[in-house]
Amino acid sequence: MEPERPAVELSHPPRWVLRFLNPTMRTLLRTPLAGPLRRSMMVLRFTGHTTGRGYSIPVTAHRPRDDPDEPPYVLTAAPWRVNFRGGRSVDVTV
Repeated sequence: MEPERPAVELSHPPRWVLRFLNPTMRTLLRTPLAGPLRRSMMVLRFTGHTTGRGYSIPVTAHRPRDDPDEPPYVLTAAPWRVNFRGGRSVDVTV
């Protein structure tokens, strides 16, 4: 008997895809060419908690359906999320 698979599996694109796509998206989202992407994407800029290094990460902007006036939010399991523990600041470009 085959083991039961979970209903949802965590999946990430290959690292080489992210190395190409992230800089491309950061640049594109700063231009008028982004068009409708601006509604579904945003860029987070923050400083690493322990390294002090600056990060600029394009992410999917999730928006509450029941209240369009609410700000967008991000869902992630990426390791960079721990930089926000304790209320660290972030610059968000929507």
